[in-house]
Amino acid sequence: MSEQTTTVRTDELRPGDRVWHPFDIACFTVAHKPEPVALDFEGERGLRVTGTDDRGETVHVDVSPAYKWHRGPKVTAPTTHDPLVVNTKDGVCWTRRTVTSGGIALYAPESVKTCPDFVMATEAELAEHGIVGSAFALPVPVGPEQQASHDDRAKAPWGRGEDGRPLLPMGAHWTDVPELVDRTVASIQARVDQAQSGHWYDASATETWRAPGTVCTRVDGYHRTVGQFTNVLPADLELVLHAHSDLSWCLETIAKFRARVAELEAQREHRRLRLVALQNDALSMRGSLSPADGDRKVPFELGETLTPAVDWLIARVAELEAERHSTNESLSETAETLRANRDRITELEAAPAATYRAEQHAAGLILCTYSNLAAAQAHCEDWARLELGSAPTFDWIPDDEDDPAVWELVAQTGDEESETGFSVTVADIAAEYDPDGDE
Repeated sequence: MSEQTTTVRTDELRPGDRVWHPFDIACFTVAHKPEPVALDFEGERGLRVTGTDDRGETVHVDVSPAYKWHRGPKVTAPTTHDPLVVNTKDGVCWTRRTVTSGGIALYAPESVKTCPDFVMATEAELAEHGIVGSAFALPVPVGPEQQASHDDRAKAPWGRGEDGRPLLPMGAHWTDVPELVDRTVASIQARVDQAQSGHWYDASATETWRAPGTVCTRVDGYHRTVGQFTNVLPADLELVLHAHSDLSWCLETIAKFRARVAELEAQREHRRLRLVALQNDALSMRGSLSPADGDRKVPFELGETLTPAVDWLIARVAELEAERHSTNESLSETAETLRANRDRITELEAAPAATYRAEQHAAGLILCTYSNLAAAQAHCEDWARLELGSAPTFDWIPDDEDDPAVWELVAQTGDEESETGFSVTVADIAAEYDPDGDE
């Protein structure tokens, strides 16, 4: 049976297997072992097969574990003539991560460990930012201990050869390699340190007894002979006389410049980290204002800047503060009213209770004393009916409309109204004895 017609069950698929898509005329490469999904296929729990097709797009297929896949043709790794490393003008080192089926290399910044294919850049796209150098070969490390560190990459941006020396790609200058610059400066410094120090001068010009072209130097007040220069043009001799001091000054200036560059690079890195932090904060704020699984917190779509959303939130907070102030005033007024009512209730509860005495005042007879007016009046009406022997209509007449103390019972018989001799007297119950009160 040929390779292309060989079948394999879903639960037997392994990463790297090439299979035909069951619903699309296309092959894809399995990315990892199939994972269970919450779907049933004829009583069996389904599996999700994930992979990447030849166009670089991610593929997800949910099938039963027993589904038989047709293996696809094996593919060879695409080749490319694009460089392994590309350096752009902004100081970023881009490394080749993968190659498309069409042989186009895709690059990502060296500092980025993992990067999706769809956000990688091609060499043509990097050229728009300006390419300052590239390398087509890098040394193959023997073991993990030989992996170049970040500091070593800064010294040798294009890697090192088998002899350990930094690689210099075509089109680049040795001054583009920091390590070579360091070595050159160090060698110049060593030559200056080994030479005679002090101020060099042509001693034969002032000391006639010396041979022509004798060059001396003054060190700690002593004269030392540097050497004799013969057959040298005056301009060349002048260059030699000032070479030591000039080189020393240049080296000191280079050291200052390099220290300043290091300071500026540190500032740039600090600002870059700060920018990254601000970008992360902005992303978090966007997620809070417009969550993917919830409603927006602002009544409009977020644009490139969050300023409109912040302005709306500030205005909304001010509005809520004003509402709270108004609510607090209303609550304060309500609380004052409740306190006044509570004080009135307390005052009424503390006031002495009143009694209602039913009596036949004409005979000087007290019938009974009640806690409410209705009971006392009912008692008087019953006794009046017994005495009158009829069913008259009764009416109660207060002695005072505003604050009655006595209620007189009158009987209405036809058009005639007569007193019955019954009454109800209101009497307050005193809480304590008042010697100055009414007897």
